[in-house]
Amino acid sequence: MTMPDDADRLIDQWSRFLAALEADCPVCAGTGVVLSDAWQAWHERAGELSRVALAARRASGMRLDGNGAMVRVPDELPRRREPAEGHPGADAPTVMAAVERAIDEHERARPAEAEHVPCRACAGCGLVLTPIGRRLAQLLHRHGFVTVPDATPPPAAPGTNGGRA
Repeated sequence: MTMPDDADRLIDQWSRFLAALEADCPVCAGTGVVLSDAWQAWHERAGELSRVALAARRASGMRLDGNGAMVRVPDELPRRREPAEGHPGADAPTVMAAVERAIDEHERARPAEAEHVPCRACAGCGLVLTPIGRRLAQLLHRHGFVTVPDATPPPAAPGTNGGRA
């Protein structure tokens, strides 16, 4: 009998149909979580401070040794450029100390909130309706089968990816 083949075909058709109604959320890439605004700003500032520290090290002829301590590059190595007039190399430790203090202060100023929060675009489920999915939701709403046409799905249970395996 060909019944299992018909059932498999029907399951395949419904699976493709349902898959066409939803897609991974473009904001969180389907994970359901994003970096909080406060942490996003903190990470951006950390990147800026890192770039400033690197530029200051290069400009002053300083580098980190194997133990993470600041040391002056030996004079026998060629320098890319001489210090600008009015900024003698003796100021390098002072500038580096100021940059290091700023980095330390930034590290202590970590946001108190959770680093990752549920995505607002998909309410943490990792999925959003496709244009076809929105049309179906509007059709169901128009005929009274759903009460809100573009309702945001409820948040996923902790530890899940939008209910998907």
